[in-house]
Amino acid sequence: MGALSTKKPRSRAMRKPQHGLAKTAQSDTRLVDAEKFLLPTYKRQPVVMTHGRGAYVFDSTGKK
Repeated sequence: MGALSTKKPRSRAMRKPQHGLAKTAQSDTRLVDAEKFLLPTYKRQPVVMTHGRGAYVFDSTGKK
């Protein structure tokens, strides 16, 4: 039998967003609705995705 590897697994560091989040009245309303209707199973980021096209998603300000 082969020897077992003693290497530690690589950590997957979380990256911080590079850009600030633009808040709009529409995104604020959607975030409030999300707090009312979604289960708080994990922490959610304050980003509102409004639609997608192919492999891309867009936020409420139109940012790709």
